[in-house]
Amino acid sequence: VAASCTKTNIKNEVESPISFSAESGKLTRAIVQDGTYPTDQPFGVYAYGKQDNATTPVMSNKEVSYSTTDTKWSATGDVKYYWPNDPTTTMDFYAYSPFIGNDKTATAPDKVMNGTIAHTEAAGLSLSGYTHSNMYVDFMVATPVKGATYSNPDGDQNAPSVTSGKVPLSFYHQMTQVIFNVTTDKAYTGITFEIQKITLKGINNTASYVQNYDDAYGDWTATGAAEYKIFPAEAANGGVADDEEAEELTNAANAQTFATLTTTGVTMIPQTIADDVQKFEIVYKISGTGVATETVTKEVEFFVDANTTVQWEPSNIISYTVKILLACIEHCHE
Repeated sequence: VAASCTKTNIKNEVESPISFSAESGKLTRAIVQDGTYPTDQPFGVYAYGKQDNATTPVMSNKEVSYSTTDTKWSATGDVKYYWPNDPTTTMDFYAYSPFIGNDKTATAPDKVMNGTIAHTEAAGLSLSGYTHSNMYVDFMVATPVKGATYSNPDGDQNAPSVTSGKVPLSFYHQMTQVIFNVTTDKAYTGITFEIQKITLKGINNTASYVQNYDDAYGDWTATGAAEYKIFPAEAANGGVADDEEAEELTNAANAQTFATLTTTGVTMIPQTIADDVQKFEIVYKISGTGVATETVTKEVEFFVDANTTVQWEPSNIISYTVKILLACIEHCHE
């Protein structure tokens, strides 16, 4: 295979570095719908050269980052990768985001993924041992690019010949985004509603993932149970409760008086919602004219009924509307 990570092994006269273009899928229910992939977010790539039914690994979980100087995506570091100049040699590319390095580090806490990433041509891309400790990480996987050459980096032999050599990667969101919209059933004159806390409970927090070549998504196997405090919005600590007294002070400081409150969207592992398992708890305070000041804690199941399967699907935005009402304000006889 005339594709190498070292210049000394290049057998072509013109060295053509492998570079990439990146976008996120424009899907109706996608978490990011404008198709823009963030240039500050490195992604990981696996690449294979193919010739005469032989496959040679070329890039194995190689970090790819954007250079503002060169205005392009290419392999991070001093090692460079080049297109083969032999028309009988093609390349296959597989990519995911954000990049998972051996040291599990990233430039910002909200961009860190944990777990073990792997790829084989037979089994595809996989993520194992993943723990959802960050409610804002956005795990994405690109549609595989197969049979690519420098003159046709998208691998489509019917496409017009191009000379950019940029492998076109389209990333698709593999997690579910959850948002809450809180309102009252009607306007209550002189009464104040103050949201103090919204917590997800019994949510699967460990998982494994396997890419599905038949579509843009993959298959998740999710287990475990955890709580995630999604309002007030927390840093990337998975909603793990702080010291109780400190948490109460934080909640009080961030409590919000509202007409309509929309929480910051959080990502969750795709999973099946089961009876008496996945729930949410909302804590709110009522005060004002004609009512006693009261703090209310209400726990609600996500499950609908035994005949309905509720799924948090990959790349979906799940939006819940919560209406708070006063069943009795004025003349209550019973």
